[in-house]
Amino acid sequence: MVRALRWIVFAIAVLAMNFPIIVTLITSLKSQRELSTNPGLWISQPTLDNYLEVLTQTSRFNIYAYLLNSTVAALIGTGLAIVLAFPAAYAIARSEAGKRLVLPIVINLRAVPLIIFAIPLYMMYQWLGLLDTRIGLGLILTIVN
Repeated sequence: MVRALRWIVFAIAVLAMNFPIIVTLITSLKSQRELSTNPGLWISQPTLDNYLEVLTQTSRFNIYAYLLNSTVAALIGTGLAIVLAFPAAYAIARSEAGKRLVLPIVINLRAVPLIIFAIPLYMMYQWLGLLDTRIGLGLILTIVN
């Protein structure tokens, strides 16, 4: 009984945390007319026309270039974060100094607001010529993760 109750609470928490994403997905499946007349979550006739419109309107904006930029930046950021994190995590786990000193420092650095790094990173990126580049965005994602 306790286990079932725990899973019910877990499911409710997952739904509550993902509610904005669920509402956005449901809204994206409504037609323009239904969206203006039915603000609720129920869809009478789901449609994929909104997605087709976004994917075919390349004269207005090139969604494929934006998707490519996001994919490249995410791959660079994730790849570098994994390549750098594995050896660091191994060293921290194996050394006594890592457990006592480095781990608390790393954990406390996660609490620092990232906005304080914005101006120094901007100046450094400007100096290195990384502004408005995919590699620059990937490096920022690596730093954040």
